[in-house]
Amino acid sequence: MQQSPPRRNRGSLHAPLLAALGLVVCAGAFARAPAQQPSGELSPEEVVRCQMEALQGNGEGDLGIAVAFRFASPANRRVTGPLPRFVAMIKNGPYRAMLQSQLIEYGEVEVREDQASLQVSVLTRDFLAVAYRFYLSRQSVPGCEGCWMTDAVTVEDVRRVPGVDA
Repeated sequence: MQQSPPRRNRGSLHAPLLAALGLVVCAGAFARAPAQQPSGELSPEEVVRCQMEALQGNGEGDLGIAVAFRFASPANRRVTGPLPRFVAMIKNGPYRAMLQSQLIEYGEVEVREDQASLQVSVLTRDFLAVAYRFYLSRQSVPGCEGCWMTDAVTVEDVRRVPGVDA
């Protein structure tokens, strides 16, 4: 059974506010349900979108965070894992905004050989704007050959949206 992508505009924001912030609603990012695990068929942007979609729909049992962890490169998993540690990192640190975002904006993908990066900006329900940079590489590790996977995610900017009552 094919699922339709979740709606992105879950808040009560109005179009003029969105335009003023330069944010776009990520509706219909996937024609099909996002992938649940790495595949050599996914581009760097698709990998990041899969992770963000999973985090958006995290729900009970932290299944979305588990999906995002699957897309972490083996080297990244060695640093951020095991899964319970990764869950705590997402829920309690600067990555928490990924779980609480009501709007997502994807920047342009920069690819150089087997390395890629992509900026992702989110707006949380309490009007905190956070910009992240995803760093990915094409893997050559057995079991992950040819798959783009996330090596790191850094926080580039955090700010409260001015003039909006949270």
